[in-house]
Amino acid sequence: MVHPLWLVVSIAPVLAAETLVDIDVTPWCDNSMRVVVSPSSSSLYGDFSHIRTTKENLQETLKREGLSELPGALVSTCGVQPGQKLNPDSPSKRSGNLDVALNHDGSLTFSRVDTKKPLFTAEISLTNATTSNVHDDNSTYLQATVTLTAADPSERVYGLGQGGWTGDGGCPLGEQVIVPLERNGQTLNLHQRKFHVTIPYVYSTAGYGFLYNMPGYGKVSIGAHGTGGMVWTSTATLAVDVWVSAPPAAVSPAHAHDSVYHQYADATGHAPLLREDAMLFWQSRNRYRSSAIALSVADRYQQLDLPVGVLVIDYRNQVHDGDFAPDPACYPSVQDLSAGIRDKINASTVFSFWPEVLADSAERTTLTKAGCLSNADLGGLVVDSTKASCRDLIWKTMLKPRYYDQGVSAYWLDETDGEGTGGGDGEYGYDTSLGPARFASNLWVNSWLQMFSEPVAQAGDVAPLLLTRGTWAGGQRSCVLHYVACVFCILCKCPLCCCVGACCMVGTCACTCVSRMYCGGVALWRIPGVVHFFAHVLLFESQVWYTCSTLVLNHARCVQVHRNTVCLRVVHFVRLGHIISLPLWRVCAWVCCRYGIVLWSSDIWSTFEELAAMVPQGVHASLSGIPWWTTDVGGYGCGNNHPNDSPYMQELIVRWYQFGTFCPVFRTHGCRQGPSEPLTGSCHTHFKSCGENEVWSYGNATQKVLEKFIRVRETLKPYIGELAANVSARGVPTMRPLWWNFPEDAHAVGITDQYMLGDRLLVAPVTLQNATSRAVYFPGDVSVKWQNYFNASEVHLGGHVSTVAAPLDSIPVFHLSA
Repeated sequence: MVHPLWLVVSIAPVLAAETLVDIDVTPWCDNSMRVVVSPSSSSLYGDFSHIRTTKENLQETLKREGLSELPGALVSTCGVQPGQKLNPDSPSKRSGNLDVALNHDGSLTFSRVDTKKPLFTAEISLTNATTSNVHDDNSTYLQATVTLTAADPSERVYGLGQGGWTGDGGCPLGEQVIVPLERNGQTLNLHQRKFHVTIPYVYSTAGYGFLYNMPGYGKVSIGAHGTGGMVWTSTATLAVDVWVSAPPAAVSPAHAHDSVYHQYADATGHAPLLREDAMLFWQSRNRYRSSAIALSVADRYQQLDLPVGVLVIDYRNQVHDGDFAPDPACYPSVQDLSAGIRDKINASTVFSFWPEVLADSAERTTLTKAGCLSNADLGGLVVDSTKASCRDLIWKTMLKPRYYDQGVSAYWLDETDGEGTGGGDGEYGYDTSLGPARFASNLWVNSWLQMFSEPVAQAGDVAPLLLTRGTWAGGQRSCVLHYVACVFCILCKCPLCCCVGACCMVGTCACTCVSRMYCGGVALWRIPGVVHFFAHVLLFESQVWYTCSTLVLNHARCVQVHRNTVCLRVVHFVRLGHIISLPLWRVCAWVCCRYGIVLWSSDIWSTFEELAAMVPQGVHASLSGIPWWTTDVGGYGCGNNHPNDSPYMQELIVRWYQFGTFCPVFRTHGCRQGPSEPLTGSCHTHFKSCGENEVWSYGNATQKVLEKFIRVRETLKPYIGELAANVSARGVPTMRPLWWNFPEDAHAVGITDQYMLGDRLLVAPVTLQNATSRAVYFPGDVSVKWQNYFNASEVHLGGHVSTVAAPLDSIPVFHLSA
């Protein structure tokens, strides 16, 4: 028998006598509230007794892992305050400008405190789960439904990750759809699959953010335009867990987005500063089958003097997936490879990993004995990354000695969207120590990311850098300790700018003193000259000086300066008449951040249709709290590509390079139709390589244009760095819809083929074959001036549509000049 259960029994006297659920509300960051609805203790011996054993088993697992609750999207470092249980005797709770009230019918109303206006009303139900699949025994779980009724039916809803442009499959299927930025009228599967990386966070233009912190199977349906609201469902859960955020007092709904996204980053973790190498061009292809081939590519880029920041060694670099070691016949020395690439082009080396462990892999026995494998339906068993002991085992005995200690600290984590499970495209997901896939599949991916990211952050030599095909809410965050501390300038080889004027990023001192830098929300004005005396560090924010004297003198402890971040450049001691610097690589920290990722849009076609579909996907990801995003520039191919020397591919690769140049991350990759290098020596892998995918692979005329945009990307590095600092500090998106910067401009809504990159660049990619011009909408009013990025004499006023020239060697990009 199914027992329907609304949030609370609707008759107050009965509710007071016996309640089937507890409603726990906790102020969670500024103007924000976490709401957890779970069966009461008494109901676990009554109506919900069938889930008691499941809940007790989960609690035992969490205890073994040193966790107090499921490792979901939220972090508790933003000033979490004491909570309370809502009931008729205590029916409301405030958190800054957000109020939640329990109504007589058992629903919850979320309102702004300053205006007393409701944001939405929520009805939450828990019922006994039904079994919809012969493989899923849901009898020990509950089903959940959360229905939000909009107070403003005209609300527009954004977020929910990337996906929806193609059908399910190993490669794209059918028409490639341009998915509207407004999610109104759309239904999404919460279970991640290949091409569909759903992030269960939305922002409403009514002025609120909503996180559905539920990691199992489910769906969300967003109300149509003019109706608003939304319905979230979970097929297997033990409770309902949501987070709601409102803007500060006196901030209008039209301008609420900046503060709400800041609060979302506070609640789920701030993204780290992007590595400087990653701000430049990434070179990749399917596949560099040997160190010799990869080094020859680096040689050619060195001869061309092109600024390459990252060179990627793609998949099948191991003898068997699950070896966690490169094929020694093809990659005899990882250290020589990474050092050679660094010496030739000063780039980071990235190695690719898949999560499956094949039967013949070298580490299969070790991982089986350690209880680290699950998911029998994969081509190989998958690592259960939710176990800390397994993450520790793989890092310490495999990844660290074989890669990190050899100079490789950045990793490509492929197939992190469930591909290989179920029908091959992620239909099933991941069973883990925390429960079956239907209950907790989406928790697997962030734990897998954590295994590669957290040890790098803890070592403190460089910031983590992960390229991944999947992530979940909170995946943007990085490292338990992410430093931006700086040692004394001389040690950084920066004799002319002091450490307040130089930020130590990824272990090197960047002496390009700019006017301002953000560190964890603290604005640091960079000051030339030596200003550090004794044990003082002066920090400046809003004309307030903080003196952090004798900082970290006691076991390198941090001092809270602003929110949960301490911004400390260096501590100096005066000893024997000399100024001695104490390098504190882990002092300036994003506290309790974890992952730090670059999300890419999977194995897409090499077509203009696909290029057009990608433009809004980056904005979707960024509006979902995932700021660092990229595509396979040129498309992966995946059964739909063209020869390198064909006019179609030559034009497509140019237009995609132009788009990639003005994406958060600029990375080419693909399986091309063209020649590739023969294998030599002892390397005789049976995995084939696709054609070459370097700038010289498409003919001389095309090469000149591609080289141009790699150099343009280098000129953008200061702008990307400034954007990265702002993203890390405030949680703002990188790729933004036009309305983000121009909320009063009604015409800026609904545009999917243009976007803002940061505050000042308007990007309008060319996605039609043979096009040499395109229409561009310039947002703002006539007081706003837009200057062509490549031609300063071309200026357009805001509030107008103009047809602009777009010859093959140029992309319409405009700089906000006034």
